[in-house]
Amino acid sequence: MNKRARIRTAAIALGVLFGLATGIGGYTFVYARGGSYLTNNPKACANCVYLDFIEAENSMGFHAPQEAARILGESIDFTRRGQKELRR
Repeated sequence: MNKRARIRTAAIALGVLFGLATGIGGYTFVYARGGSYLTNNPKACANCVYLDFIEAENSMGFHAPQEAARILGESIDFTRRGQKELRR
């Protein structure tokens, strides 16, 4: 295989890898509703609050374990409700 053919094969391989990475990343962003994390509208990102609270509490509610448990319980409930709606 000459040098030109190797360069062409490498370019095609890089293009395919870039396309896969871009496609999978784009799909994940849309599926996870990543756009809601890019806005300041609180209605657009209701579930961000739960994650932010747990992260801010420093390891599972170190300063307020009862509140962290309540928030986690609500988030689990919301997740299960969403799963139930998806099954319909």
